[in-house]
Amino acid sequence: MNLTDLTFLKEGKSKKIYTDGNFVYLEFKGDVRCSKYTTQLDDEVALIRAKTSHLLFRKLREQYDFISSSEYIYPNVIKMDMATPLPLEVIPRYVAAGAVVKRFGFQEGYIFSKPVLKIDYKTDEDDYLITDELLLEKNILDPRQLEELKFVSLSISNVLRNFFFKKKADLWDFKMEFGIASDGSIKLVDEISFDGMRLKSLITGESLDKDVYRETGDINKVKEAYRNAFELLFEGESL
Repeated sequence: MNLTDLTFLKEGKSKKIYTDGNFVYLEFKGDVRCSKYTTQLDDEVALIRAKTSHLLFRKLREQYDFISSSEYIYPNVIKMDMATPLPLEVIPRYVAAGAVVKRFGFQEGYIFSKPVLKIDYKTDEDDYLITDELLLEKNILDPRQLEELKFVSLSISNVLRNFFFKKKADLWDFKMEFGIASDGSIKLVDEISFDGMRLKSLITGESLDKDVYRETGDINKVKEAYRNAFELLFEGESL
Protein backbone atom coordinates (compact mmCIF):
# COMPACT_ATOMS: atom_id res chain seq x y z
CA MET A 1 0.00 0.00 0.00
CA ASN A 2 1.23 3.46 -0.94
CA LEU A 3 -0.06 6.49 0.95
CA THR A 4 0.13 8.56 -2.24
CA ASP A 5 -2.74 6.43 -3.60
CA LEU A 6 -4.99 7.57 -0.73
CA THR A 7 -6.93 10.79 -0.18
CA PHE A 8 -5.09 13.16 2.15
CA LEU A 9 -7.38 14.50 4.89
CA LYS A 10 -5.28 16.63 7.21
CA GLU A 11 -1.98 17.06 8.98
CA GLY A 12 -1.66 17.73 12.68
CA LYS A 13 1.27 18.27 15.01
CA SER A 14 2.08 14.58 15.27
CA LYS A 15 0.31 12.76 12.41
CA LYS A 16 -0.85 12.90 8.81
CA ILE A 17 -4.25 11.34 8.11
CA TYR A 18 -5.39 9.71 4.87
CA THR A 19 -8.43 7.70 3.77
CA ASP A 20 -9.39 5.15 1.13
CA GLY A 21 -13.08 5.94 1.64
CA ASN A 22 -13.63 3.04 4.04
CA PHE A 23 -10.83 3.37 6.57
CA VAL A 24 -8.42 6.04 7.79
CA TYR A 25 -4.65 5.70 7.85
CA LEU A 26 -2.58 7.46 10.50
CA GLU A 27 1.00 8.25 9.51
CA PHE A 28 2.87 9.07 12.71
CA LYS A 29 5.52 11.76 12.63
CA GLY A 30 8.52 11.63 14.93
CA ASP A 31 7.87 15.01 16.53
CA VAL A 32 8.84 15.40 20.17
CA ARG A 33 7.68 18.78 21.40
CA CYS A 34 7.00 20.78 24.53
CA SER A 35 6.84 24.49 25.29
CA LYS A 36 10.22 24.50 27.04
CA TYR A 37 12.36 23.08 24.22
CA THR A 38 12.60 23.17 20.44
CA THR A 39 10.64 20.47 18.60
CA GLN A 40 12.84 17.55 17.52
CA LEU A 41 12.22 14.79 14.99
CA ASP A 42 13.12 11.12 15.23
CA ASP A 43 11.90 8.16 13.13
CA GLU A 44 12.16 5.70 16.03
CA VAL A 45 9.79 7.82 18.10
CA ALA A 46 7.21 7.61 15.29
CA LEU A 47 7.62 3.84 15.08
CA ILE A 48 7.21 3.32 18.85
CA ARG A 49 4.14 5.56 19.01
CA ALA A 50 2.47 3.79 16.07
CA LYS A 51 3.09 0.28 17.35
CA THR A 52 2.18 1.17 20.95
CA SER A 53 -1.13 2.65 19.78
CA HIS A 54 -1.88 -0.40 17.65
CA LEU A 55 -1.18 -2.86 20.48
CA LEU A 56 -3.17 -0.90 23.07
CA PHE A 57 -6.16 -0.57 20.72
CA ARG A 58 -5.96 -4.29 20.01
CA LYS A 59 -5.96 -5.07 23.73
CA LEU A 60 -8.90 -2.76 24.42
CA ARG A 61 -10.86 -4.23 21.53
CA GLU A 62 -10.65 -7.65 23.19
CA GLN A 63 -13.09 -6.30 25.80
CA TYR A 64 -15.05 -3.50 24.15
CA ASP A 65 -16.70 -2.83 20.80
CA PHE A 66 -16.49 0.95 21.19
CA ILE A 67 -12.82 0.79 20.17
CA SER A 68 -11.74 1.37 16.59
CA SER A 69 -10.18 -1.61 14.87
CA SER A 70 -6.45 -1.20 14.32
CA GLU A 71 -4.18 -2.77 11.75
CA TYR A 72 -0.43 -2.20 11.78
CA ILE A 73 0.54 -1.45 8.19
CA TYR A 74 4.24 -0.62 8.36
CA PRO A 75 6.65 1.09 10.78
CA ASN A 76 4.79 4.35 11.35
CA VAL A 77 1.32 3.75 9.83
CA ILE A 78 -1.81 2.18 11.31
CA LYS A 79 -5.21 1.63 9.68
CA MET A 80 -8.38 2.41 11.67
CA ASP A 81 -12.16 2.55 11.34
CA MET A 82 -13.80 5.65 9.88
CA ALA A 83 -15.55 7.94 12.35
CA THR A 84 -16.43 11.63 12.42
CA PRO A 85 -13.85 13.12 14.80
CA LEU A 86 -15.03 15.13 17.79
CA PRO A 87 -13.17 18.39 18.55
CA LEU A 88 -12.50 17.08 22.05
CA GLU A 89 -9.67 15.68 24.10
CA VAL A 90 -10.64 13.54 27.09
CA ILE A 91 -8.13 13.17 29.93
CA PRO A 92 -8.74 10.83 32.88
CA ARG A 93 -6.47 11.75 35.80
CA TYR A 94 -5.61 9.40 38.65
CA VAL A 95 -2.65 11.31 40.10
CA ALA A 96 -2.03 15.07 40.18
CA ALA A 97 0.61 16.38 37.80
CA GLY A 98 1.18 19.13 35.23
CA ALA A 99 -1.59 21.70 34.82
CA VAL A 100 -3.63 20.34 37.76
CA VAL A 101 -0.71 21.06 40.08
CA LYS A 102 -0.06 24.53 38.62
CA ARG A 103 -3.66 25.70 38.49
CA PHE A 104 -5.32 24.05 41.48
CA GLY A 105 -2.56 23.76 44.05
CA PHE A 106 -2.39 19.98 44.40
CA GLN A 107 0.98 18.52 45.26
CA GLU A 108 2.49 16.50 42.43
CA GLY A 109 1.86 12.83 43.12
CA TYR A 110 -1.37 13.44 45.05
CA ILE A 111 -3.65 10.45 44.41
CA PHE A 112 -7.24 11.44 43.63
CA SER A 113 -9.97 9.64 45.57
CA LYS A 114 -11.57 8.75 42.22
CA PRO A 115 -10.60 9.42 38.59
CA VAL A 116 -10.95 13.06 37.56
CA LEU A 117 -12.29 13.27 34.01
CA LYS A 118 -11.31 16.43 32.13
CA ILE A 119 -12.77 17.29 28.71
CA ASP A 120 -11.03 19.91 26.57
CA TYR A 121 -12.37 21.65 23.47
CA LYS A 122 -9.72 21.63 20.74
CA THR A 123 -9.01 24.69 18.60
CA ASP A 124 -6.15 25.68 16.32
CA GLU A 125 -4.85 28.03 19.00
CA ASP A 126 -5.12 25.88 22.13
CA ASP A 127 -7.25 23.41 24.08
CA TYR A 128 -9.81 24.76 26.56
CA LEU A 129 -11.67 23.10 29.40
CA ILE A 130 -15.33 22.80 28.41
CA THR A 131 -18.33 22.15 30.64
CA ASP A 132 -21.15 19.67 29.98
CA GLU A 133 -23.55 22.57 29.42
CA LEU A 134 -21.36 24.14 26.73
CA LEU A 135 -20.86 20.79 25.01
CA LEU A 136 -24.63 20.43 24.75
CA GLU A 137 -25.24 24.07 23.84
CA LYS A 138 -22.78 23.85 20.93
CA ASN A 139 -24.44 20.61 19.78
CA ILE A 140 -21.12 18.75 19.85
CA LEU A 141 -22.90 15.89 21.60
CA ASP A 142 -26.44 15.10 22.62
CA PRO A 143 -27.16 14.16 26.26
CA ARG A 144 -27.02 10.40 25.56
CA GLN A 145 -23.70 10.71 23.73
CA LEU A 146 -22.23 12.82 26.54
CA GLU A 147 -23.04 10.17 29.14
CA GLU A 148 -21.73 7.50 26.78
CA LEU A 149 -18.49 9.44 26.31
CA LYS A 150 -17.93 9.59 30.07
CA PHE A 151 -18.73 5.91 30.57
CA VAL A 152 -16.51 4.80 27.68
CA SER A 153 -13.62 7.03 28.82
CA LEU A 154 -13.61 5.68 32.36
CA SER A 155 -14.02 2.09 31.17
CA ILE A 156 -10.99 2.43 28.90
CA SER A 157 -8.88 4.18 31.49
CA ASN A 158 -9.61 1.59 34.19
CA VAL A 159 -8.61 -1.26 31.86
CA LEU A 160 -5.36 0.45 30.89
CA ARG A 161 -4.48 1.46 34.45
CA ASN A 162 -4.95 -2.12 35.66
CA PHE A 163 -3.00 -3.52 32.70
CA PHE A 164 -0.10 -1.15 33.30
CA PHE A 165 -0.13 -1.82 37.04
CA LYS A 166 0.31 -5.54 36.40
CA LYS A 167 3.33 -4.63 34.28
CA LYS A 168 4.84 -2.58 37.16
CA ALA A 169 3.91 0.79 35.67
CA ASP A 170 1.67 3.49 37.16
CA LEU A 171 -0.60 5.38 34.74
CA TRP A 172 -1.14 8.87 36.17
CA ASP A 173 -3.12 10.35 33.27
CA PHE A 174 -3.46 10.15 29.51
CA LYS A 175 -5.38 11.69 26.64
CA MET A 176 -7.92 10.12 24.30
CA GLU A 177 -9.81 11.31 21.26
CA PHE A 178 -13.14 10.02 20.02
CA GLY A 179 -15.33 10.04 16.96
CA ILE A 180 -18.97 9.40 16.10
CA ALA A 181 -19.49 6.13 14.22
CA SER A 182 -22.03 5.79 11.42
CA ASP A 183 -24.62 4.44 13.90
CA GLY A 184 -24.21 7.51 16.15
CA SER A 185 -22.23 5.71 18.84
CA ILE A 186 -19.03 6.95 20.46
CA LYS A 187 -15.84 5.28 19.29
CA LEU A 188 -12.23 5.60 20.49
CA VAL A 189 -10.01 6.71 17.60
CA ASP A 190 -6.63 8.36 17.01
CA GLU A 191 -3.72 7.45 19.30
CA ILE A 192 -2.82 6.20 22.77
CA SER A 193 0.92 6.27 23.30
CA PHE A 194 3.68 7.40 25.65
CA ASP A 195 3.56 10.78 23.91
CA GLY A 196 0.17 11.52 25.48
CA MET A 197 0.35 10.01 28.95
CA ARG A 198 2.16 10.17 32.25
CA LEU A 199 3.52 6.74 33.07
CA LYS A 200 5.88 6.00 35.95
CA SER A 201 7.87 2.88 36.72
CA LEU A 202 6.63 1.28 39.94
CA ILE A 203 10.12 -0.13 40.42
CA THR A 204 12.30 2.97 39.96
CA GLY A 205 9.77 5.83 39.99
CA GLU A 206 11.23 7.11 36.72
CA SER A 207 9.13 8.65 33.95
CA LEU A 208 8.43 6.41 30.95
CA ASP A 209 6.77 9.12 28.86
CA LYS A 210 7.26 12.55 27.29
CA ASP A 211 7.93 14.09 30.71
CA VAL A 212 11.49 12.93 30.08
CA TYR A 213 11.71 15.54 27.32
CA ARG A 214 10.07 18.19 29.47
CA GLU A 215 12.67 17.48 32.16
CA THR A 216 15.82 17.09 30.01
CA GLY A 217 15.26 18.27 26.43
CA ASP A 218 17.27 15.18 25.37
CA ILE A 219 15.71 13.25 22.46
CA ASN A 220 17.92 10.22 23.14
CA LYS A 221 16.63 9.94 26.70
CA VAL A 222 13.08 10.12 25.36
CA LYS A 223 13.76 7.23 22.98
CA GLU A 224 15.31 5.22 25.80
CA ALA A 225 12.27 5.83 28.03
CA TYR A 226 9.84 4.90 25.23
CA ARG A 227 11.80 1.72 24.44
CA ASN A 228 11.88 0.76 28.12
CA ALA A 229 8.13 1.34 28.45
CA PHE A 230 7.39 -0.66 25.30
CA GLU A 231 9.49 -3.61 26.45
CA LEU A 232 7.87 -3.48 29.89
CA LEU A 233 4.32 -3.52 28.54
CA PHE A 234 4.67 -5.72 25.49
CA GLU A 235 7.14 -8.43 26.36
CA GLY A 236 7.93 -10.52 23.29
CA GLU A 237 6.83 -7.85 20.78
CA SER A 238 9.54 -6.42 18.55
CA LEU A 239 9.88 -2.85 17.32
